[in-house]
Amino acid sequence: MKKSVLLLIMVLFASIGYSQTCTPSFSVSQSTPYNNQLLRVQISTTPPSTNHLRSYEVHWGDGQISSSLFYPNTQHNYASAGTYTIKVILTLIDSTQSTLYCRDSATQNITLVNTPCATSIAANVNSQNNGQVTFTANTPANTPNMVYVWQYGDGTADTTTNSTISHTYSHSGGFQVTLIASNGNCTYTNNYYVNVLNGCGQANFVANTSSGLNVNFQASSSFLLNYPQFSYWIFGDGNTSSTNAPSYINHLYSSPGSYNVSLVTTWVDSANQNSVYCKDTVTKTITITGSSIISGYIITDTNNISQPAFKVWLIKYDSGTQILSAVDSLSLPSNSSSWRQYTFSNVPSGIYRVKAAITNGPTSGAGYIPTYHDSALLWNNANTINHVTGNTTYRNIFMQHGIVTSGPGFVGGNVTQGANKGTANGIPDIPVYIVDMNNQLLSHSITDGSGTFSFSNIPTGTYKIYPEQLGYTTTPATVTITNTNNSFSNIYFERSHTQKTITPIATSIKNVNSIAGLVTLYPNPASKSVSIKWDDNESASIAISDIAGKQIIADNISANS
Repeated sequence: MKKSVLLLIMVLFASIGYSQTCTPSFSVSQSTPYNNQLLRVQISTTPPSTNHLRSYEVHWGDGQISSSLFYPNTQHNYASAGTYTIKVILTLIDSTQSTLYCRDSATQNITLVNTPCATSIAANVNSQNNGQVTFTANTPANTPNMVYVWQYGDGTADTTTNSTISHTYSHSGGFQVTLIASNGNCTYTNNYYVNVLNGCGQANFVANTSSGLNVNFQASSSFLLNYPQFSYWIFGDGNTSSTNAPSYINHLYSSPGSYNVSLVTTWVDSANQNSVYCKDTVTKTITITGSSIISGYIITDTNNISQPAFKVWLIKYDSGTQILSAVDSLSLPSNSSSWRQYTFSNVPSGIYRVKAAITNGPTSGAGYIPTYHDSALLWNNANTINHVTGNTTYRNIFMQHGIVTSGPGFVGGNVTQGANKGTANGIPDIPVYIVDMNNQLLSHSITDGSGTFSFSNIPTGTYKIYPEQLGYTTTPATVTITNTNNSFSNIYFERSHTQKTITPIATSIKNVNSIAGLVTLYPNPASKSVSIKWDDNESASIAISDIAGKQIIADNISANS
């Protein structure tokens, strides 16, 4: 019995919940007249906060009903002024439209009036195809002192107090006519599109030269009703192309300059496209300066800090000297957006890389890590950018971050220069990454003033340690952390300026505890003495060298010595 009561209460609450979200919320207003429709209603709705499928039914109050899914039909035209009751019915159903969750309705009244100055346009095209069109402005009755400004769409215009006027077009085509009607108290603007036949149309095009050497051309030749048209492009650099019209076409020029571009538009018989109705040509001179831009977005995900600030570097590779160098940089201030655009201007031709780093976040740990395009941690894994002068090249950077870890492991070490070992000649400000064997980043660190780095709370497993410096190729060091062998404080690297490499170097005492458990060395690290034991009856050869590689002790030791 208790289970039945509980189920009934749950159903009741569910019904109440759906009832609350099923009542349609909407507002109505008289909208701007369009063409011949002077009395129009606009509905604005607020969708219910539910994932169920929505079905709307609108009763407009003049005998007309419309229905739709997701959103109601938002506009309706009325034949006459007056007061109308609009009813909106909202139904929530499942995705298969087989289960009804709830159904409710709401009503609102609206009074429609003929808006003073509101006009529509009627056009009568002469049947003789001589380009003559008679236009009529339909203005609400009893609207005095009207002045009509007609803009015919062919570059000409007339102003008159008469509501009817005739105009003759010099050539065939489609024209957008604009009527501005006013009487000193109000002004209304309306547009109308008219198709005219009077001989051949006119070829025309526009060119967008804002994207460097890549130019977008758009044919805007006259539209002739019932006559298909074709475009033949002559780009002025020896290249041509043919397209259907209306058409958009891109053309990549090899260098900046001025080019004479021609468009030949041909109108053909719709019944037989081999029969040419007429043809027209237009030629324009376009000038391409070339923008020479490398731009893109720095993209972060939900792990980003609330207001990240970035520094971005433009890095060039000189194939002659085989040297990488940062040739430009810029700073992006704090912003909450997860898409931050950077732009380098006046960039000459060459092979480039781009790199971004957060400047107001932590410099070590699992946060966002300095990243190359498009998502590389190391410069030699980064995607290169082959940029050509005059072009705009877009390349994004997807910022990488580590994963939060917890474990017994500690890894530390040093990055030195030349033949020096240890921390005596350490290199500061070197990023060091720790990744697993699947190259999944765990964390990063920056070497301090003595070249020292460290990682803590590393889980058990095998990892690679990567120091990263622009222009140097890194050979990683590998460590295996177990519950009993979890501390590695002697991971040393040497940077060779002549070889352009960063490589691991041998340390004075290797951690031998990981060799199958046969050998035990303690204490490690040691200061004055060290004990070595192994579980074997055989003798062993032992050699100890200093950090410069000089042998200090070498001897054969029997077991248990």
